[in-house]
Amino acid sequence: MKLTKIGLTLISLLIIVSVGYAFSITGGPAAQRQRQADERKLNYVRDVAYQVFDYYFQKNQLPESLENIKSGRTGMVQDEFTLDQLTYKILSYNSFEICTDFIAEVPGDKKTSYSDAWEIINAPHAAGNDCFTFRVHD
Repeated sequence: MKLTKIGLTLISLLIIVSVGYAFSITGGPAAQRQRQADERKLNYVRDVAYQVFDYYFQKNQLPESLENIKSGRTGMVQDEFTLDQLTYKILSYNSFEICTDFIAEVPGDKKTSYSDAWEIINAPHAAGNDCFTFRVHD
């Protein structure tokens, strides 16, 4: 009887330690939701960049603003998480940047320029406002 109680106590303790360890590695459900939100934002930036590339190839110029393109997701180009407009800026005749706010940092070596919208999948970014520069190659 005493041995059974000790065994159950040890098993319970092992479960608690395992759950605690898992939370320390993953950050728990809240951190997972934040990572997923940032991944969706990065995907949204990629989708908008792809639309800007497409606009360029159709009209041989970058759009003056994101109002000139339509997003397939919401009917308007908009950051769906903060409901603020994405920041879009033309840097030259064939380069532009798109900025948005991220919850958490994803460390790593960030490229200075992307020539394909798909290159930013899992791209490193800072917490807070961060920008991605894209260059269209004719």
